[in-house]
Amino acid sequence: MASAASGPGQVISSALERPGSELTWQGRPHDFIGFDEGAQLTESKVRFVMGWLRTTDPQQRCRVVIASNPPIGGEGDWLLAWFAPWLDPLFADPAAPGELRWACVKGDGTIAWVDGPGKHVIDGEEIEAMSRSFIPARLDDNPYLRETGYRTRLMNLSEPLRSKLLNGDFLAGQEDAERQVIPSGWIDAAQQRWIDRKRDGAVKMTTIGVDVAQGGAAETVLAPLYGNRFEDLVKRNGVDTTNGPAVAALVVEHMRDHCQVNIDLSGGWGGSARDHLEAQGINVVGVVFGAGSDARTRDQGLGFFNLRSELYWRLREALDPVSGDEVELPPDRRLAAQLAAPTWKPRGAAILIESKDDIRARLGSSTDDADAVILAWHRRDQAMLRQQERRIVKDFSTMPYGWMA
Repeated sequence: MASAASGPGQVISSALERPGSELTWQGRPHDFIGFDEGAQLTESKVRFVMGWLRTTDPQQRCRVVIASNPPIGGEGDWLLAWFAPWLDPLFADPAAPGELRWACVKGDGTIAWVDGPGKHVIDGEEIEAMSRSFIPARLDDNPYLRETGYRTRLMNLSEPLRSKLLNGDFLAGQEDAERQVIPSGWIDAAQQRWIDRKRDGAVKMTTIGVDVAQGGAAETVLAPLYGNRFEDLVKRNGVDTTNGPAVAALVVEHMRDHCQVNIDLSGGWGGSARDHLEAQGINVVGVVFGAGSDARTRDQGLGFFNLRSELYWRLREALDPVSGDEVELPPDRRLAAQLAAPTWKPRGAAILIESKDDIRARLGSSTDDADAVILAWHRRDQAMLRQQERRIVKDFSTMPYGWMA
């Protein structure tokens, strides 16, 4: 359903369910257009009707309001792209509810988010930006329905429909991609374990994974690991970690217990930081994601095309609910989305994980958080063994003089 106002007191309502019904709006200007249950409409219909949002009065505000429950089928998934800063957990710069953002719509319908109003050159074309905002709502926010029996009826619905209508959850019930490396359910279970359990104070920091961004829009991310429990990620803007000493100082600030530092050296970004850390006697393992791997899957069935593939698959194996390591992940929505993002494909007898650049091109966001986590899990067993040996040596050194077995 669409409603429109073309002047004071003039309201027009029209259904858009029938094929071609949007064509009745052609040539009829309106300064306000409202869509009810937008997720039940196709994107093409909404775009067509919005084409007649206009006025000759320079003082008249023009706007579109889309009221909608979350998409129940796939037809309304276009809303996730239209309001990505609020709905997409992988969006690089999330927006707060009600915050104003600016978007340019390219000729192919894709959206380029820009930093303000006015004209912007996008792919060689000058496009005027339009503002967008998103205000979430739950049943509890509706003063007319929250005290009725409607909640009881919603509670009787099966998932994911219940969460969509009760909580306004646009992502509930999304299915995993074909050949997704880490199933979303495994990630959810690991995050629930983190909530249900507390970190054992006797367990030392085992490793810390370091994904380096020196400048730019990306972030430098540190992932502290205590045995099988990841603590909250440490994030700094790339502009604040523009050189090796700055990254090394950040690592030293957050590492504990002489832990092993696993740092990404892909592209050469982490090389200077590694050198500064090693100069301080810190045990550093450098990782180049594109390097080869001679390892095999836990069942010895397949090899890995490169080291990145091995690291992601090792975390997958650790998260396996049957044969895994009871990994505990912090309940970070962005981290969960990034861990669920990569897909894999066979390359001969080897597993090839989707590259970071390919994921960025597909989703518009990088996997810095997830990469820090897989780095921290790398050579975890060796790091734990080294800590155990150091503890034995320390215990032996404190024994009384002349002690004999």
